[in-house]
Amino acid sequence: MELMELVKVLNDINHASLNHRFEAGESIIYEFKSREEVENKLGACGIKFEKNGKNEVSININNYQGLFYNADHFLQESELYFRQDCNKESITSNIGILFYSNDESLFYDSMKDFSYLLGRDQHVPKDFLIPNTFYYWKIVQYLQSLDIIEYHSVANREFILVTPEKGKFILGYPAIPPIFPRGSDLRKKYIAIKEINPSREFRYFLKAQIIDSLSMIREHDQRLIHLIENIETVIEATNNNYEVFLRKFNFEELKKNFRKERDQYFVNIRDLVNQLLSKVVAIPISVSASALAIYNLKKEPIYATIVAIAFILYSVFASYLLRLLHMDSDELKQDLTKDIRIIKESSNIPKEILNSETSKVYKKINTLKITISLLQIILALLSASVLFIFLQFMTWESKWVILLLIIIFDLQLSIAFFNLQEKKRSSKS
Repeated sequence: MELMELVKVLNDINHASLNHRFEAGESIIYEFKSREEVENKLGACGIKFEKNGKNEVSININNYQGLFYNADHFLQESELYFRQDCNKESITSNIGILFYSNDESLFYDSMKDFSYLLGRDQHVPKDFLIPNTFYYWKIVQYLQSLDIIEYHSVANREFILVTPEKGKFILGYPAIPPIFPRGSDLRKKYIAIKEINPSREFRYFLKAQIIDSLSMIREHDQRLIHLIENIETVIEATNNNYEVFLRKFNFEELKKNFRKERDQYFVNIRDLVNQLLSKVVAIPISVSASALAIYNLKKEPIYATIVAIAFILYSVFASYLLRLLHMDSDELKQDLTKDIRIIKESSNIPKEILNSETSKVYKKINTLKITISLLQIILALLSASVLFIFLQFMTWESKWVILLLIIIFDLQLSIAFFNLQEKKRSSKS
């Protein structure tokens, strides 16, 4: 006989009986005025029974899988009954509770996942007693795989959690599951637990949040119940703490990397300054030597001309090298601006820190560019001075030489002017 038909028959017998009692956790004893009609009905349905006294009938419900006397009996036997089903995602067998509500029988259809009050043939959509009990034991089982439990004492029904800050914490649960508030759906809570972030860091924050949330509950065996009832709140709080941790971690890493990049910019600037110094040191020596040589060779125009041409060619070449240094500093500044824009768009470094760190680099780059520009001007003036000294000792017969020197000087001015134009274009872009 199908379990649903069995529950209907026994529900009818219950209404026909004068009284009933449950003995030894297995037998229901029905009392009747006359049991003859009941005996015929039970025999016709193939239900095994025993006669007890003159007017009583005893039925051993342990002969029928999934059949329970009342809700308390179901809850007491639920752990053993669901032991196999807990490895599955849903209940796979039908369940009947004979005396559930006002002596009406409850039947749970596992295929439809519906509960019915058979005395009224009424579907009870918000009665989650049976599925909630199933998912209660599934949660107990699943907690062991969450990597937050150091030890599970099955005998004491306790999970042991340990953290360096809080030490040992007992997360206990009762042997008999509670009846959760009407409308509370533990399937959703079980799914929420299964969807918890699998990262080890998140599990650490989850463990700490569980301890903080349940530490005020003194009864150890009630803590898991409170955890299940408030699991969404616990998970949400854990998510918030974990996000703060990630933001802080990413911020520190990003700030560290940014400062590393800033230091690299400093290295590049120092390289440019070293190149600049190597050229600056040679300028006064070259000017002095050229001026002295021209003066000493004033009676030898050919040699004096060679010295003047050599210095101006050197000056033109030095101006060209300074222009390259200026271009390098411009490129360095553009790279920094581009990097800063990317960091602002993709990170959460506060603007105060970002501006403070980058202003140091910008200041050094701008100082370098100003120094290069000043050197360009000084170099042009020095070339003009050497040319002027040279002209003091030349005769008009050397006009072609003078023209050549002037052309070379103009070339240097053109290089410096081209550099200035390039700076203007780069600043506009």
